[in-house]
Amino acid sequence: LWRVRDGVLLHTLQGHTDRVHCVTFAPDGQVLASSSRDGSIRLWRVRDGVLLHTLQGHTDWVHCVTFAPDGQMLASASGDRTIRLWRVEDGRLLDTLQGHMDYVASVAFAPDGQVIASGSRDGTLRLWGRPSGEGE
Repeated sequence: LWRVRDGVLLHTLQGHTDRVHCVTFAPDGQVLASSSRDGSIRLWRVRDGVLLHTLQGHTDWVHCVTFAPDGQMLASASGDRTIRLWRVEDGRLLDTLQGHMDYVASVAFAPDGQVIASGSRDGTLRLWGRPSGEGE
């Protein structure tokens, strides 16, 4: 992580065992999520670079991660053809969305956080309702 105003290196985040595909900040800027070809997602505390959680469950590389607008949920898109939804607070898997026929390349929350959009190499865009977050 670099300080933008003067280019000073603040933290080097290490732990993935293969290429990192995506990084994204939580809406409040306090947490950074990274996804990798190693199939994992890592949540980092920005202020000191501490690893908060390693999220595992995908069976292929993770192409994209994004936070819900309220910062409470993270969505991940993977080569395993699924979108997984995670609770940021404790890294718990909340739901697995299935239906794409090829790898899922992107995922995004609508501004109100109630709809999730995913795009896949199968040529489709899917819209999903946000689950309650009460469990898988």
